[in-house]
Amino acid sequence: MSSLKNNTPSPQSIAQILKELSDALEELAYIIAQQKIADQAQPVRKIKVLTDKIKSLRPQPPATVAEENPEEVLKKAYRKNFLREWLINKNVHIGKALDNISVQDKLYQTAAYLAEHYNNLEDFYKELKRKQVRKIEEFKYVGTVSSMRYIRKWAEMLVQNKLLDAFEPLNELGIEVDTALIKEATAFINGMWLEIYLRRQIVNFLERNYRHINAFDVLSDLHVTLPNGKSGELDLLLMLNGQVFWFECKSGQIGNEYYEKYAYVNHRVLQLPEGYAFLVIPQMRMHQPQEIKGRTGMIPIFATDLDDYLDYALKKAL
Repeated sequence: MSSLKNNTPSPQSIAQILKELSDALEELAYIIAQQKIADQAQPVRKIKVLTDKIKSLRPQPPATVAEENPEEVLKKAYRKNFLREWLINKNVHIGKALDNISVQDKLYQTAAYLAEHYNNLEDFYKELKRKQVRKIEEFKYVGTVSSMRYIRKWAEMLVQNKLLDAFEPLNELGIEVDTALIKEATAFINGMWLEIYLRRQIVNFLERNYRHINAFDVLSDLHVTLPNGKSGELDLLLMLNGQVFWFECKSGQIGNEYYEKYAYVNHRVLQLPEGYAFLVIPQMRMHQPQEIKGRTGMIPIFATDLDDYLDYALKKAL
């Protein structure tokens, strides 16, 4: 009895054992809870890893291609000297010629204003042209109420470009003009304005259609000697994807000498197919289109229709 009594834990020992057991159970419960949280999170982590892997295997969109610059594309398509060699093969001797057909914005705007409002400016323009040729420094012009608004606006543009020395309104119908007798002004008034207008429209066409142009060359204001030995000028030649087009500009009357020249150049020298030679004029007269086409083989183009007609006429080469 005495030994059994001696081996029985004391109340204090039992209390300590129970406390240790309680702490152990509490720690076990904490471990189990943490494991459950870990097990629940594991599929999420697996899904994320799998998603990242799929993304890495998915074809990536190509890098954004920089927008093409028409000017850079046309530079690559430019075939300098193509037309010079083409003319040499036609037995045409080339003197001075312009490879660059770019024009100043102000000059183009002045030319375009005349082309687009020719109906209202025609009489004043012809009078200015006569005075310019005769080197008359001052003159007075009387127009109509409706036309004078356009005349004054165009006169302002001429003064800004030093193509007119000055002008002064006299009344609602009249204007006094001081002509500019310098070379540049005379050339512009005598017809260069129409060539400037054509050149810019050609540039605009090239820039609009640059994606379809593999090769081009342009020459303007060509001073040439033709196979018959006569010297003359050709206003503009355009090579577009291997096809050659010829443009002439005529702001004044077309006499027999011009009809004969254009017919000779078109049929005998350049030998272009039908629909590849054009005569640009400010305004059509009755029966004039038929006469131009019949006598020269060239297609007449009214200046105000030039932009739209270029798309129609040149699309065959695109």
